[in-house]
Amino acid sequence: MSESLLTIGFIGAVLIISMFVVMNYFHSTQNRPKRQSTGSVSGVMNTTSGKDLENIFIQVGKVRTDEKFSYTALSGKEGRTFETYTDINGEFEINGIPIGKHWLIIKKRGYKTMLRMVSVYEDKNTKVDDITLS
Repeated sequence: MSESLLTIGFIGAVLIISMFVVMNYFHSTQNRPKRQSTGSVSGVMNTTSGKDLENIFIQVGKVRTDEKFSYTALSGKEGRTFETYTDINGEFEINGIPIGKHWLIIKKRGYKTMLRMVSVYEDKNTKVDDITLS
């Protein structure tokens, strides 16, 4: 009899431990923050003169045209905005952009501001190479 009680106690202990392991696994996977899917946008900006390629401002944002045109910078975690300036060759890259369709606002003093829609895909780089400021 004591041998069967010992076996039942052992089986009960194994079941209880297994239950805690399974519960802990599900609890840890449910409370883990989900990684936001992101991608990047890069390219080369041009000007009609072929000069002034450095320091062209590029920002990812949203455009509203319902009542009045407005542009809002896209912001991520902790208020981070997605923006950069071109280098001396007009090249740029913006990383960590949430996936989806967004607008690029492209501006530089002395040139017309431009908007370009881009699609950002998970873990992919979207190339934007055919923009010329005038």
